[in-house]
Amino acid sequence: MSRELPGTIRIAVVEREARILSSIGGELFLVDRRGEPFKRFESGDPFDLPVATGIEPELVARDRAGATERLRLAIEALEALESGGLAVRFPVQELHLGADASVTATVGTAAVTLQLGRPPYRDKAARAERVLAEVARRQAQPAVVFLDNDAHPERVVVRMQ
Repeated sequence: MSRELPGTIRIAVVEREARILSSIGGELFLVDRRGEPFKRFESGDPFDLPVATGIEPELVARDRAGATERLRLAIEALEALESGGLAVRFPVQELHLGADASVTATVGTAAVTLQLGRPPYRDKAARAERVLAEVARRQAQPAVVFLDNDAHPERVVVRMQ
């Protein structure tokens, strides 16, 4: 907002766009690209967004910047998964945030779990895409894909259904 004398006031309105939903204390909130929860979910709000879980209301009350940073990690993981073709075949449904800054994604209608671990996520998302394509080629159904081995990031373990 700015003011010009003698009597003009200018107000700039910036619309926030929801990138994900976050479940905090049993309630859903819209979250923008920066990881900031900005509005309680209401009828008419976008509902076809991935849901981030693992943020407790106590964390938001005690350390809002820390909660925002954790939500930003979820968005970073989402964007890595969407950057390739993975999210087309396996849309991201949920992003669970661990206390250790790890992210676990649930993708696709079959609810395949991708244990992504900690950032960076771009290479992990590319590996997940290759692994899921190979599993599909073999006509198998994965349950969990472990991509969180920091000591050996090239190793991926798949638990089948």
